[in-house]
Amino acid sequence: MTRVAVLAAALFAFAAQAAVPRCAGVLAHALDADAAWTLERFVPGLPAPLVSTGVVSCCAGSGIVWRVESPFFSEVRMLGDAMVFSDEDGVRRKTAKELPQYDRIRRQTDAFLAGDAHAFDGAFDLRACDTADGWTLTLEPAVGAMKRLFAKVELAGGERLESVTLKTADGGESRIRFSGHAQGAHGLWKEARP
Repeated sequence: MTRVAVLAAALFAFAAQAAVPRCAGVLAHALDADAAWTLERFVPGLPAPLVSTGVVSCCAGSGIVWRVESPFFSEVRMLGDAMVFSDEDGVRRKTAKELPQYDRIRRQTDAFLAGDAHAFDGAFDLRACDTADGWTLTLEPAVGAMKRLFAKVELAGGERLESVTLKTADGGESRIRFSGHAQGAHGLWKEARP
């Protein structure tokens, strides 16, 4: 679950900066909003999807908090300099330097936000498309290490981000649906940080 949350959040942040204007504005707003989510994870060989629910709270300039509420509690706080993991085993903090992929993605994202339009060159192939009721943005990794984590990511929405679908090379799929959007609420950021 943590891997899905981290990948979705990192790609989501990148897509907000790299997308065509129609979906870029929606994604930029989502990076400063809260939402409820439902995740269905389809694993090859399992007859039914694994389902979890929770909330996500994005605070522009601070990071993303991804909380699983059911079927168990866990939380990942993705901060500029670290990730903080909370679950039944306690609280663990990993600095960006201890998480090489996270550190690299953060550095690339920071460079992109600082104006380096080429910070992600060669990392992803992007395709944005307007649809009858909204838009889709498809990202496919162009780097071997990323290809091992996922084969394709599709973001879709209209006035708001509605879903993120991550597909893996082995046929697995994770579908995240968002609801109950609250712009600038920062609900999980108001709680005491671990």
